[in-house]
Amino acid sequence: MNVLEIARYSLNGNMPPSGNLEDAQALLAFPFGLVRDIDGAFVRPGATNEALISYILENPILRKMTIVYSEELQKGLEGQTEGKTLFLSNFKGQNKESTSYDYARRAHQSFKDIQIGKVAIVAFSHHLPRAVASSQRVGINTVVPDLRGVGDFDTESSQPWTRNANAWA
Repeated sequence: MNVLEIARYSLNGNMPPSGNLEDAQALLAFPFGLVRDIDGAFVRPGATNEALISYILENPILRKMTIVYSEELQKGLEGQTEGKTLFLSNFKGQNKESTSYDYARRAHQSFKDIQIGKVAIVAFSHHLPRAVASSQRVGINTVVPDLRGVGDFDTESSQPWTRNANAWA
């Protein structure tokens, strides 16, 4: 995927699926947005992440995979899936989230440690191209399910760039 395709799919949220989901051995779930309290403490995942959680839990193939997820997805996935779960913090410090690239890089190391081959990437449709490109850049062999129409921008998110399409662009 080239830079123009990444940009186009990031703007329109219509990245097509690729690969066979049944070939994936694990799932890397990329968060998008969150809600913090007035002091900056994490409160809840936010609407976009809740949609991603529902998508994972409603998909019988994804539910059974080894899943790597972060704080934003933890409350909704912890104890709800059938496969092994690996927690990967998305926070570098107070009020500072990791980049998609950094998150993918750290996940790749976890996958290498447990000898995982292909990985399904789950992310909000507008974030998916960046998540896939970051994952491929660090050496993750990706499979992409159809995430078109899953979730929407979250107007209540504490992260301004996740509130609407104009802020994201």
